[in-house]
This record gives sequence, C-alpha cells and structure tokens, in this order.
Amino acid sequence: MPYKELYKQKLITIDEAVQKINSDDEIYVSVAAAEPAGLLSKLHVIKDRVENVSVVMILPLGAYDFYLKPEMKG
Repeated sequence: MPYKELYKQKLITIDEAVQKINSDDEIYVSVAAAEPAGLLSKLHVIKDRVENVSVVMILPLGAYDFYLKPEMKG
C-alpha cells in the first residue's frame, strides 16, 4: 500500500484524539511550534470523564483552560 494511503487511514480528528485520553494518562507535549494547540485547547471537555491526567510541557504558547482554571485540578 502506498504510504500516502496508509497515512490517510491513520488520521483522526482532534475530538477523536481527545476521546482516547483515559484517567491516569500522562501526556507529553512538544515544544514551541510543535505544540498540539488544538488538542490542548480541548482537554477541558473531558474533565467530567477522566481524573489524574498529567500534562508535561515546557513554555506553553497558549493559555489553555486545563491549567488556568482551578476547577480543572484533579
């Protein structure tokens, strides 16, 4: 199978990616321009479904709800 077709089969939306996150997961984030801003901006939508999700990042470029809002703790 050509690599482009294989690549297309593996693509998912940001919403689908966020739904794959489970309780007690650890998320390691790339730095600067490689930061997955779309994913990070949606993490708050799963707060009622998961707990104890750790996000490890250095110098975030965006202001994301998951670390700015006190109610997101835990």
